[in-house]
Amino acid sequence: SSIDEWKGYWQSHVISALQGTDDGLRRNVAQYMLHIPFEIETNSLFDMLSSILQDLHPPFSTEKVASLIVVLKVAKDLNLVGQLGSEIECFGGTKKVVCVPPHIFETAVTSSKEAVRIDMLELLCIN
Repeated sequence: SSIDEWKGYWQSHVISALQGTDDGLRRNVAQYMLHIPFEIETNSLFDMLSSILQDLHPPFSTEKVASLIVVLKVAKDLNLVGQLGSEIECFGGTKKVVCVPPHIFETAVTSSKEAVRIDMLELLCIN
């Protein structure tokens, strides 16, 4: 479909930027860009979360954890996800659920990177 084609143009590049080592780039993409595709096509959130979670296995990479947390933070700000837990409901055209690995949120709160800890604490406060 044309929506899938559209996602193909940007999704992998956005995920790469979010999973990079540059905290400033991650923050800028999250702040200025992520809301746009989520508002245009709410199922984009489910697809992006699924893609991020597909490669998220212990031991968790700091950058991959950071990407998950900023995507969830933007989605929570837009009221596109439900409560945080082992399963997170994504709202949109249809309700879909993503499964989150155990201890991922604890890993974020105790991360060696200050930016990841702050993002996770902000996510918990808006939850």
